[in-house]
Amino acid sequence: ISAKFNISDSISILDQFKIIAFNGNSNSSLRYSKAADGKQIVNVKSLINRMDINQLLFAFDNFGYDTLISYENLSGLFSTDLHSRFVFDADTLVSNDMRMMGDFKLENGRLINYQPAMDVATFTGIKELDNIDLKTVNCTVFLFKNKMHVPVTNVVSTSLDFSAFGMQSFGDDYEYHMQLKLGAV
Repeated sequence: ISAKFNISDSISILDQFKIIAFNGNSNSSLRYSKAADGKQIVNVKSLINRMDINQLLFAFDNFGYDTLISYENLSGLFSTDLHSRFVFDADTLVSNDMRMMGDFKLENGRLINYQPAMDVATFTGIKELDNIDLKTVNCTVFLFKNKMHVPVTNVVSTSLDFSAFGMQSFGDDYEYHMQLKLGAV
């Protein structure tokens, strides 16, 4: 781990926070500033290069999202270029002012015993959906006004090729779409 700091009265910068972990590496920067209205703004930029997603999810306890996906279901090499902005008002996160955009990549991935895929297998009759080898999957994700958006993402696998896109809010609002070619079913 290595890091460089720059601190002034109204702005603090952590630049080049480098970590070698999970068989890959990351380089992050953080910028903290205080606006005239008292709001605190945190900007984070992270570059992650080819970290083992299975080890990462295990070490961070699935980031609290084990109902969505778990280290038990996913493996591969994870990379991202992620830019985030968080605003705090009196130490409270202003959730409708959060922003995030990132390009995500999973190489040599594998989806194992993932219940939503196994449910599709029941519906389509495709038996190979309990163990899916993924080629490189590229995905752009952005967060805007309390909603995580995933534009169309093409997934090429040993079992099934499909496109998926959707939105997930921080509340109960969500919308997921999956496009399959009839020939694949």
